[in-house]
Amino acid sequence: MERPRTAFDAYLDEAGKGRESAWRTVLSLVMIVILLACVLVVLGGLVFAGLIPDPGDDLDTATGMVVTLVIVASLLPATALAVRVVHRRAASGVLGASGELPLPLFGRAALVMAGVILATAALGLALDPRIARGPMKLTTWLLTLPPVALLVLLQVTAEEYLFRGYLVQVLARRFRSPVVWCGLPAAIFTLLHWNDQLGGAMNAAVLVSIGAFALAATTLVVRTGSLAAAIGMHFANNMAALVFVSASTATDALALFRLPPIESPEWTASDAVLLAALQVASMAAVSFLLLHARSPFKMERRDAVDGSPVVPAPER
Repeated sequence: MERPRTAFDAYLDEAGKGRESAWRTVLSLVMIVILLACVLVVLGGLVFAGLIPDPGDDLDTATGMVVTLVIVASLLPATALAVRVVHRRAASGVLGASGELPLPLFGRAALVMAGVILATAALGLALDPRIARGPMKLTTWLLTLPPVALLVLLQVTAEEYLFRGYLVQVLARRFRSPVVWCGLPAAIFTLLHWNDQLGGAMNAAVLVSIGAFALAATTLVVRTGSLAAAIGMHFANNMAALVFVSASTATDALALFRLPPIESPEWTASDAVLLAALQVASMAAVSFLLLHARSPFKMERRDAVDGSPVVPAPER
């Protein structure tokens, strides 16, 4: 008996509408890297011409943060172009089944994530009440909030488009095991957040936290057949960490408030374990609230998309 088609099956079908082969995937990734390098060259030229401020080697300034967000956001057009040119399919198909990106899923995931972040922050402040104002004046912060929020939205969309969208699609079409199509992109995404400025225990805690986030985001894509919820969750997370309350000296230039930075040598291994446990529990709470059948915030899982049986991807 064939199982009913799911939203994720329909999402993977989008990859089947174009040209599929291992060499095209490799070529796409090479193309993305080249386009990203072009963005870096252009930004360097603008700095050299004096058209934008030089962020220097330190990216923990407002200019440096904006430049970083722009660089990451450029992954969105780079990946979309690779999908269109190399795979010969619609770039919108990476966003969701039939190219759809349901805004209600985005909003619900963002609100749930924001609520969990507030609860986690309250618990954290109860354990360690140290918090301080950030470097920006309130009026400046309010004026820059809309463009910064837009940049953050583009940045998280770019990351989800590449790591939970494109890579998951092409790998899941070729491999049945979620260890490959879920685990590999999540591992790459996690390792890209490696921070050699942190102590060993705290760096491990951050990587565990990022890994838990990546797995939760992928689960949302599998259940909904769309990047909308994952983007919403990611947007709420990054707005909280970059714009409202930062806990890192590398990302506090645009933040309204500062917590004791994770780079501080005062943190112990026990503190790192507690941080990792708290973040994993937060991701579990978000997943429960969005996916559990009895949750008032649950997102409906569409088990039958069009009534047709699941057609496996062709062997290549």
